[in-house]
Amino acid sequence: MKGRSTILKMAVATLLLMAMLICHAQAQEITISGRVISKDDNQPMPGVSIVIKGIAQGAVTDADGLYKINVLKGSTLVFSFLGMDSQEFSITDQTTINVTLISNITSLGEVVVTALGIKRERKTLGYSVAEVNGSQLSTALEVNPINSLSGKVAGVDISLPTAGPSGSSRVVIRGNSQLSGNNQPLYVIDGVPMENTQMSEGAGMWGGYDLGNGVSNLNANDIESVSVLKGASASALYGSRASNGVILITTKSGKAQKGVGVEYTSNYTVEKVLSKFDDYQTVYGQGRDGMIPNADNVLTTQVAWGAKLDPNLTVPIYNKELKPYGLVNNNILSFFRPGSTATNTIAVSGGNDIANVRASISDMRNKDIIPNTGLNRNTFLINTTVKLGSKLTVSAKANYVTEKVNNRPALSDNPNNVGLAVIGIAPNFNQRWLSEGYKDKYGNYVDWNGNIYRINPYWSINEMSNVSTKNRLMGFLQLNYAFTNWLSLQARGGTDYTSFHYTNYMPKGTPVWNTGALEEVTRTSAENNYEAMLKFNKDFGSKFSVTAFAGGNIRHNKMEAFNATGKGIVLDGVKSITNFTSQTIGNDFYERQVNSAFGSVQLGYKDTYFLDATARNDWSSTLKKGNNSYFYPSVSGSFIFSNLIKGQTPLTFGKLRSSWAEVGGDADPYQLNLTYGLKNFSLLGKPLGEISNTSIPNLQLKPTRTYS
Repeated sequence: MKGRSTILKMAVATLLLMAMLICHAQAQEITISGRVISKDDNQPMPGVSIVIKGIAQGAVTDADGLYKINVLKGSTLVFSFLGMDSQEFSITDQTTINVTLISNITSLGEVVVTALGIKRERKTLGYSVAEVNGSQLSTALEVNPINSLSGKVAGVDISLPTAGPSGSSRVVIRGNSQLSGNNQPLYVIDGVPMENTQMSEGAGMWGGYDLGNGVSNLNANDIESVSVLKGASASALYGSRASNGVILITTKSGKAQKGVGVEYTSNYTVEKVLSKFDDYQTVYGQGRDGMIPNADNVLTTQVAWGAKLDPNLTVPIYNKELKPYGLVNNNILSFFRPGSTATNTIAVSGGNDIANVRASISDMRNKDIIPNTGLNRNTFLINTTVKLGSKLTVSAKANYVTEKVNNRPALSDNPNNVGLAVIGIAPNFNQRWLSEGYKDKYGNYVDWNGNIYRINPYWSINEMSNVSTKNRLMGFLQLNYAFTNWLSLQARGGTDYTSFHYTNYMPKGTPVWNTGALEEVTRTSAENNYEAMLKFNKDFGSKFSVTAFAGGNIRHNKMEAFNATGKGIVLDGVKSITNFTSQTIGNDFYERQVNSAFGSVQLGYKDTYFLDATARNDWSSTLKKGNNSYFYPSVSGSFIFSNLIKGQTPLTFGKLRSSWAEVGGDADPYQLNLTYGLKNFSLLGKPLGEISNTSIPNLQLKPTRTYS
């Protein structure tokens, strides 16, 4: 009992002491309130940040520009807003502080996102960075938002897809830098690299299909801004994939505000084929040797070496019907229909000085210019940030995309390329006649041109089919811990996972695939990135500034694909691989990992002289041990000479910059040794093996080097 009494007395004394300390602290604390307005229009400013200098604690103004914050005497409050000059107030005995912020137009356009998501003032950079606001990408909405960059950034060349809205766009920054490879930039979304491999099914000189790439899945209404890092100096910290430049995409997030914000965006665009075929002759019609077609050469639909056109004549066509022999105007263009894209996005956002969130859902429906062709896509995005105390901040994002494409157009010399079929029609042959008899009463294909490599386009769009579905998840979880106001630690894990399925069906009687055929492709891919970075940012007096960071990254890629081809259909119209007499099955797989260490330091003197240096070392699993480690540095500097001649010249801003960089790169997986697989047939009941390589491997492959 005596021991319990002693403990009780100690507990009471402790509580009394804590109460005295709390009362003392409260006595030193003052509640400051007031309103923040803009000098430009004297209107209240919501979202202004009020921070207690020296510690990560503060408040944000509401929709009426009002704020309230508890602060100790002797502290300093800092009022700041992007594009405005910050203001500081020392706290004595006042309880009300009203603030008027003044615009700083110069600073508004100078803060840009650079490598690894670091925000920097443009004037301090020794290399070129271009930034495009998200609103510029969503004004005239493209199915692929990257296409909207065309003409907006100098040195960026964008080749629009010939496969229509579902195809892949090719982006090249400052021209090709490699003799081989795709020369395309690395895409990074909210700090996480994105898998942007172009998927294709047999695409090449002889045809195939463009199945799209990763960047085509983005929703323009969710993009806050796009930064383009040009040259190796700007992108050296991202490793080998960044040797062709980097496109940084920042998505929209929640902001501190009063209540809940609801945003609805609706966009409708119409597409029409406007090309004119002025180089087509319109004097001679279908036939050969200057003769009009007769019953023996009706399959000259795509041959225009006949007699002169005469609308008073009638000639037999491929199905033996008699048709006029006069000129048909707009014959090629009449095959295509007006295309359209309807996009609707609704977003909900909210937040305060502790947490914020933004969630959006988007529905995009595209009708292509080719009949029976289109694309539907739904996008879900949630972005949130939470402050857990004064030092720890947690951020997370999840972006889920589901997509379905019907009847992608075939490319190049594919027999199913409807463009090639229509463009070669004789000037007297109305393309609509092809729809009147492309199959007989039994459903069999009717030859229209004597060429099995040019299928009747109406058979293509009505009888043949290809369908693809895609599910994609991109996201990250990020932790930021502020040791002080100049030293912090950031740790992040991000993923990009895609599941894709494609079916291509050719019914019985289709030229080239006369017995019918079916192709099935299932592909899954994942890229995971794990990164940690220690960041330092401090000014030493009014002359020197140091910004530096060091960190490491682990990148792991994995892809697996299964494909099956069936030939010889059993039951017409049944689109199942088991409905074919012969089946061929294939499997494709690769896995790679790259471990990296990197660092950067920037020195500034008198806000006039700046020097940047970066270094990165990668260890790749695709190269032989001993050759798999490669180091590459970069150095850049800038000199703002206009600071030295202020008032002596009408020049308002002038800068000289220079940079040198080296970027290393590895190889594709499995290029070092022979690989083996099983053949599709057996001998004496045993499967036969074969070498899978299509080229001779080289065990001594070394990292590539790109100099800028």
